[in-house]
Amino acid sequence: MIDDRSARQGVHLRVVGVSDSKSLVVASDVFTKEFNDNLLSEICRLKAGHSSLSTLIGGFGGNPLILYC
Repeated sequence: MIDDRSARQGVHLRVVGVSDSKSLVVASDVFTKEFNDNLLSEICRLKAGHSSLSTLIGGFGGNPLILYC
């Protein structure tokens, strides 16, 4: 999906949160903010390595995140 977004095919997916079995990560303001491609890539990398989203605590790349465990 990230590759499709980069191709500028006229589709914009706005991701404001993701979860796994132990954590929920949400943008700090779901009305005005969204996850950028770098953060989505990091989430995919973490999950491919079987890591929990809780490892994102404290934010990523200047993106303030709210983590619910």
